[in-house]
Amino acid sequence: VTTSFTKQLKWKMSTITPNVVKNIIARTGFVPTTKRREWIGYWGKHMKASAFRSIQPYQKVNHFPGTFEIGRKDKLWKNLNKCQIKYPKKEYDFIPITFCLPSEWKTFKRHWDENGHKQKWIIKAAGLSSWYWNQGDQQVKPDP
Repeated sequence: VTTSFTKQLKWKMSTITPNVVKNIIARTGFVPTTKRREWIGYWGKHMKASAFRSIQPYQKVNHFPGTFEIGRKDKLWKNLNKCQIKYPKKEYDFIPITFCLPSEWKTFKRHWDENGHKQKWIIKAAGLSSWYWNQGDQQVKPDP
């Protein structure tokens, strides 16, 4: 790798750049930088809209505006639910019944009382991986 080429390999670090990404950056010849305009890659928090306006075509980021709308399960459900209402149900029949708790607790409780003993449930708590709950078990367990 030529010296002039490696001088261009600059990676903008953030406070949440995972160690595995930091290690790959170091092993592939990238140099960490904090300068605003000299980087070609960034792995970090969602950027503000104003920061996206200044990104150059050669710069790559791990998030783009609106990814929370598909990356967070609660927001994904709300968006898909809007589509179920607006478009034919058969187009969105692959989506399981979903409740965002605690705001939909009453609806969830009603559904549980009517059908809970017949179903398995997936529970996604904020900041945790998925869990399942079977009424027969009467407990929450990690999803295998």
